[in-house]
Amino acid sequence: MKNFTQNEKGQMFYEGSLVLTAKDGSIFFVSTEMLVCKAYRAKAKKPFINTRYRTIERMKQAVSQEIKACNDRQDRKEKEKQDKAERLKDFRKKLQVGDIFSTHWGYEQTNVEFYQVTAIKGAFCEVREIAKRSHDTGYMQSEVSPKQNEFTGEVIKKKILDGYIMITSYIRATLHEYETLATGTKVYKRAYTSSYA
Repeated sequence: MKNFTQNEKGQMFYEGSLVLTAKDGSIFFVSTEMLVCKAYRAKAKKPFINTRYRTIERMKQAVSQEIKACNDRQDRKEKEKQDKAERLKDFRKKLQVGDIFSTHWGYEQTNVEFYQVTAIKGAFCEVREIAKRSHDTGYMQSEVSPKQNEFTGEVIKKKILDGYIMITSYIRATLHEYETLATGTKVYKRAYTSSYA
């Protein structure tokens, strides 16, 4: 019977095990003599696989499937990362001075604020809060739209993220939707807001 040993990470496995590494850094220790596979996430000390198999064929099949699953998951993560980087690059390229961001937040009420881009410097933009038109739609309910260039707040500098900016640690602002008339005039859509006494 083989004895247990461990590597510098504290991961236990049978002596003489084959060592296989997946794309996500998961390590598989495969003992063909003991028909046991112990697999660990990169730096983990607790295995996510600790299985004894009936036959070596079944073990090879199971280990191959697990490694493929790890590789596929890592490939998806890499693709998502690349896609996000492309979206961010495209968003930063398309963002223009004069564009308007809007927030939608609140628990017992819905708050909406508008921020107009006044400058763009690399990965950052400068915005200022602007006034809004209010159209009552019901008791303590209304729809609001931005008043471009009617500034009510000071300049604040924000990092341009993946389709949005963060006004505070919990308030996100995204580009406000609008329609462009034949004349080139932008007509900004109304946003629902509510308040409670």
